Amino acid sequence: MLDDILRNWDQEANSNLISQIKGKMGRSKSFRKRVIYSIYYLKIQQERLEKIVFRLNRRHEECFDKCVHAKNKNDNDRASIYAEECDQVKKIVKVVVYCKLALEQVILRLETVWIFSDLATSISIPINLLNDVKNKLSCILPSFSSHMGKIASELEDMVQMTGQIASDTNETSNLTEEASAILEHASLAVEARSQEVLPDVPEEPDRELEMI
Repeated sequence: MLDDILRNWDQEANSNLISQIKGKMGRSKSFRKRVIYSIYYLKIQQERLEKIVFRLNRRHEECFDKCVHAKNKNDNDRASIYAEECDQVKKIVKVVVYCKLALEQVILRLETVWIFSDLATSISIPINLLNDVKNKLSCILPSFSSHMGKIASELEDMVQMTGQIASDTNETSNLTEEASAILEHASLAVEARSQEVLPDVPEEPDRELEMI
């Protein structure tokens, strides 16, 4: 059932608008215009992921409430079904949130390239992140994954045409000590927020304790 829901969400993109933007990127000979079109295109995709995360959170809340309700009625079989659904939703949320943050990093880098166009050939574009997003969403949101593959190809073409630097595959892992510390604190904050929004399903009480 969750797969059907995701499939419907995946097909909600405004295909006409996306096609127009991709067409402009391909036809434009201006590097700066292609960059701005790429930024706009990626922001549209980022908004799509935002909506999907919101809907997944609501889905988790719905299943969580039904799980608690079933447990209160000692309907453990039904509670297990909803608990499994909650677990699947949480896993998908983590993947989608990661992909949303990856798009944000690519957008920020492209904005830097656009602002400092004179230094563009010295600024790397993390195309590997888009390919990572493409791979992670290939089974969850295949249509979205396809869009990411196309925009990654567009950016690769831009890099080849201008002699820009495409990021190394390990770029995101080679962080400075300060950046690593900031990332760690951010991860803890995200985990705490995730736990607040998507609480764990209540565990089955110990039968021996109930008898005491």
